[in-house]
Amino acid sequence: MKRFILLALMFAGSAQAACYGSDSYQTCYDDNGNTYNVMRSGDTTTVYGSNQYGDTWEQRSYHNGNTTTTYGQDADGDYWDSTTIHDSDGSGYMQYGTDSDGNSFSLHCYDDDLCY
Repeated sequence: MKRFILLALMFAGSAQAACYGSDSYQTCYDDNGNTYNVMRSGDTTTVYGSNQYGDTWEQRSYHNGNTTTTYGQDADGDYWDSTTIHDSDGSGYMQYGTDSDGNSFSLHCYDDDLCY
């Protein structure tokens, strides 16, 4: 898969994850054969992932106020980035960046249900 993966979406879908470790370092396994090593330090979260075939990927997220910036490298070695800015009242967010194919994207969501 050559699309970016955000930490918030990492465990979405049918796969259930079991995580072990502390708040600052965890290893997680899901029922699809994926393993995730999650490291948290201050406002930075780094995730290294691998699947049952030996493919690996990584991402690093920085949180500052209402903004989260994430950079990553997919299993094919392609880089991507994403910036998410949440509205100050929590009613929605804007997300923009570049996917692992080099394409720019932009998304505006309100109440987490209506996106365009």
